[in-house]
Amino acid sequence: MTNIHDEAMIAEESDQPATHPATVFPPEPSSIQETGLSGALLTRLVVKALYVMGELTEASIGQQIKVPYSIVKGILTDLRKEKYCEVKGPC
Repeated sequence: MTNIHDEAMIAEESDQPATHPATVFPPEPSSIQETGLSGALLTRLVVKALYVMGELTEASIGQQIKVPYSIVKGILTDLRKEKYCEVKGPC
């Protein structure tokens, strides 16, 4: 035995599509400016990742701090020029 309210809810649920809307992600930033973060903050995050994790590749640093490889590569190039880090293998 069902009441009228239950039947109405069942009818409404069957009218709705069973698919979920697609998840939309923003585009990947291609520059420091597009991240919305300062260059100094990103540099500190890269240095902190190197300090905490030890030896890392450019790609793994990007994965750790969730920043694209191209941005991390630029930051590490600047850090190498200023002698804050060094490369152990081929570039």
